[in-house]
Amino acid sequence: NNPYPPFVSCLDTLQKKYNLHYGLSDYWNAKHTRYLAHNGLIVNQVFTNLEKYDWIHNRDWYNKDKDGKPINYNFIIQERLDREIIARRFGLPEIREQCEGKEILIYEKGFSY
Repeated sequence: NNPYPPFVSCLDTLQKKYNLHYGLSDYWNAKHTRYLAHNGLIVNQVFTNLEKYDWIHNRDWYNKDKDGKPINYNFIIQERLDREIIARRFGLPEIREQCEGKEILIYEKGFSY
């Protein structure tokens, strides 16, 4: 039996609604989403200050998709990430949603990491 947590189910629903593909989050939300999402969401983990977890992931995973094209991120799971650093680095999101009490920041135009 594969678990399907309500939070990940909610993200899958948002994926369909907003055509989400690539996102950023803290370690725990990234791991649960990456491995349990049903719709192929890719969430790369970052530290609170938005620095990469280079020692856990291949650096290319943050910059290129499986076909070698630049990644256009379009959401952030804000929990445990610094809201001010997010705003300075990526601007304000066009849409804010909630999944199980966690704020999901959606950037319709996307952003590079």
